[in-house]
Amino acid sequence: MSDDRINLLIYVDPSYCYINAAGFFIKYIPDKYQYMLFSQQCIYAEINDVIYEDIDSINQFADTRFDYVVIASDNPDDIFDNIEHNLKKHDYKVVTMLEAAQKVLSFGDYVNYLRINASTLIPKMLPSKVINERYRKYTNDMHIVMSFDSKFLLPAITTIYTLFLFNCNCHVHILYNDLKQNEMTVVERLTRLARGGTNKIEWHYVNNDLQDKIHFNLGRYSINILYKFLAYKILDESIERCLWLDSDLMIRGNVRDLYEVDMSDEYYFASALESSEYEDTALGKNREYTNIGVLLMNLKKIRSDDMIDKFWSLLFSPDFNYPTLEQDAMNIVFRYKIYLVKQEIWNSFPISDFSGVPEIEFDKIVDKTRIVHWLSAQKA
Repeated sequence: MSDDRINLLIYVDPSYCYINAAGFFIKYIPDKYQYMLFSQQCIYAEINDVIYEDIDSINQFADTRFDYVVIASDNPDDIFDNIEHNLKKHDYKVVTMLEAAQKVLSFGDYVNYLRINASTLIPKMLPSKVINERYRKYTNDMHIVMSFDSKFLLPAITTIYTLFLFNCNCHVHILYNDLKQNEMTVVERLTRLARGGTNKIEWHYVNNDLQDKIHFNLGRYSINILYKFLAYKILDESIERCLWLDSDLMIRGNVRDLYEVDMSDEYYFASALESSEYEDTALGKNREYTNIGVLLMNLKKIRSDDMIDKFWSLLFSPDFNYPTLEQDAMNIVFRYKIYLVKQEIWNSFPISDFSGVPEIEFDKIVDKTRIVHWLSAQKA
């Protein structure tokens, strides 16, 4: 295997489930990747006509440089012990096939892969050593805030599901007013994706009196979009920051880097610029205008002064009539007090922003993207 390519060591259990998933995975590996396939014994798979080497022969490849070790197994601990013993000199990253797909498959195929195969390839199938090392780095809870009604249940489930696939220690606070008990039960089941119960969901009922205070027609929007700005009141005062996620997102990686952005005492929020050419945004054409579908909140600073009161005063004013409602109000009141993060990583709009981007450039964007935002009527 050459040293100028990204090399994968792929171990797959000799079961139809894993061999079939691996066949789909291998089919879409780009040329810049090279791979070697291993299984419990040397086998020939009719899917893609590939041969899997016997894992016990791995010592023959001890001098090969591997960038990723991909494991799809019901017994990842035993397999990894063998691999680790024979690749002592190497600095590689151990991932599930699903996590590897995030890096090597194109955007559309990755979405299909996630939809079809994720149930058998979730991160709990990683070796215990790898899981424990990941959790050791991320022991503090990330406080995530969401809000949705029954109409948005399915997209919200997709957001939470993909969040839990790639992240541990998530404390998801759901601010709700109109959800049925059976719908809440379905959402609760998503916590089973976390190894050892590291992710959890907490429900906060919101009295729906905001509807009586606004003087504009919400149109296609739900009153739930305003609930994000109640987090500073609803969450315990010991919680100094939280990450708001809209309910039409797909999470494609770890969001810890975003959650721990240093806002110091200067910024109230962190969010990504919206590359919009609307003539009627609150700040005028081509100004620094942020999209708040992904919004990191500095709750400590928000509670420290009356800026949030100014926001509510503007929003509830009889003269307030902006097209994107609370997003416009926030951009007006907190202008220059919003820390900007990279849109292509943390709030990517594939349908609107990248429709004209050449495929090779689009793939580069996809490789970096950790949060996809389905802004149009099409939802994941």
